[in-house]
Amino acid sequence: MQIDKININEALGYMGIHGKPGLDLLKEIEQIEKELLKTYSPHYLYEKHGIESENGNLRISNTPVLLCGKDITEHLKGCKDIVLLAATLSFKVDNLIKSYQITDMKKAVIADALANALIEQVCDAIEAEIRISCKGAAMTFRYSPGYGDFDISMQKSLSMLLNTQKRIGVFVNDSYMMTPSKSVIAVIGLS
Repeated sequence: MQIDKININEALGYMGIHGKPGLDLLKEIEQIEKELLKTYSPHYLYEKHGIESENGNLRISNTPVLLCGKDITEHLKGCKDIVLLAATLSFKVDNLIKSYQITDMKKAVIADALANALIEQVCDAIEAEIRISCKGAAMTFRYSPGYGDFDISMQKSLSMLLNTQKRIGVFVNDSYMMTPSKSVIAVIGLS
């Protein structure tokens, strides 16, 4: 998967900048964007699973994993299957951001915002691949632990189910934070 241009408008939103940025800032953004696009190394996986209703929650078929919460249940209403997705930009991106944090915090903020936009673009590209592989099934948008009442702790359960640590190098710690930090775990409903 190759992305040649990061969505600068989305990155500006992550930086809290509304309206047109100044020329100097744009030059810095372009320089850091080039560095990020040379550095990132996306890894991802996805798996299709059945789901079944259990006491008002949803169980991922043939697993002990329950998807708990009204919001995820509503999001998957009418779905027979789900796709679990995990993606990361790699530790190289984390290291680049950390190096900027040591030398120039402004550049670190820019790099962090650009990386946020980039992981979203990577996930969008994966969704497009999933759409093709699911041959026209209706798909919900991706929904991640931490949205609404879909508890952030689900990141650990989903990571373990997908074996993200071994397969793509994504770790979820006891506080349910992922490393590399520019990583996503999400659920997409299929009907």
